[in-house]
Amino acid sequence: MLKNYAFLLIILIGIPLYSQDKLDNGEIVFNSGKTLNVLIQNKDWVYTPRSFRIKNRYEDAFQVIPSDSVKKLTVGKFQFVRAIVDFDTSSDDIKNISTNKNPNFKKTSILLRVILKGAGSLYSFERPDVTRYFYSIRSMDSIKQLIYKRYRSTGQLVKENQHYKQQLYLDINCSNNDIHFYNYVDYKKKDLIDVFKRYNQCKNVNYELLSSKEKSNSFITIFPEIGISHGALRVNSGLNAGDTEINLTTPKIGVNFEYVFSGGYNKWSVLLKTSYESASISKEIFDNYSADLKIDYNALTFYPALNYYFYPTHKTKFFLNAGIEYNLHVNSKVMFLNTNRAIDPVLDNPQSSVGLGVGSGIQHKGFMILLHYSSRKFKGRNFVMGNYDLDWGSSLSLFTFSLAYKFDFR
Repeated sequence: MLKNYAFLLIILIGIPLYSQDKLDNGEIVFNSGKTLNVLIQNKDWVYTPRSFRIKNRYEDAFQVIPSDSVKKLTVGKFQFVRAIVDFDTSSDDIKNISTNKNPNFKKTSILLRVILKGAGSLYSFERPDVTRYFYSIRSMDSIKQLIYKRYRSTGQLVKENQHYKQQLYLDINCSNNDIHFYNYVDYKKKDLIDVFKRYNQCKNVNYELLSSKEKSNSFITIFPEIGISHGALRVNSGLNAGDTEINLTTPKIGVNFEYVFSGGYNKWSVLLKTSYESASISKEIFDNYSADLKIDYNALTFYPALNYYFYPTHKTKFFLNAGIEYNLHVNSKVMFLNTNRAIDPVLDNPQSSVGLGVGSGIQHKGFMILLHYSSRKFKGRNFVMGNYDLDWGSSLSLFTFSLAYKFDFR
């Protein structure tokens, strides 16, 4: 039975690692003019991708499409368009910035991400070592870069060419704002989005914000859970019960709390899982002398953990978590019965323990299937003068299969 649970745990951990990103219906227009409606692996890109992975059907193998061959691509909240632009090739590395204040333009065909589309449109090109923003308005016949450049002046001081503020003042200005308004606009996506939203609203035209920003707010979830745990209790020490192993099955019921972080497309969260487990097990021991070993196991468990989500589709997600498991005994007992002693040995105050836990599962809409593995110590000592010294030491390993339903509060 334990091997079966271990196999399930490996499967549930392996599936999300294999399908790390969601597949969405999308459209690709190639430079040749050919158009395909296909499944595209949506990686919630932070940087401008160098390639795309597509399928015609879920069961097909992936095809890798270089971004250089793409004229336009739309998937989910992402849209990329190819444009020939004057691209500033100046280095952003503080160690390599030049002494030239002016941008080093090169006519280049590049793939831009569309951030906001309207009468005034905003675009970006981002790589780990470079960030450039671009814009267009309906009266322009091309897309232009918003110019921001750091350079080194005499005396090795680092200064900034913030010409983008004048560009916004001249071209993205519907309300007759003076230049001082734009002095407070940083060369950051959030600030630029606000400027372009104002411009389109002032023009009284519809615009589309192609950003996952609205999905990245933090929120709280609560999910009741019910399941069954199966595992083994291995006794290390305790009168004549050393090296004894006893199978254990216990129902589990709990309520779990989760805080999902903003940013990163809500892939990271912290969990606090609380549950109650109860079981009564027994075994006859024949080492040195006979005794009936009986264990009443009742425990509250607390599992604070870090959780990560994978999104194969918008409605379905896999998750992995790992953390520390705290075990608080509630009227648990270890009893050696029928020992022919004056007093049968009893341990009625096992110590609280700390162990490790790892979990995985799948969620479709609010419904969840969870698998969890934990390992913890179960020990304590009771000394009765002239009769017995029960120094109990054991380890408990449990696999838990459970069902849950998640309520989120956004």
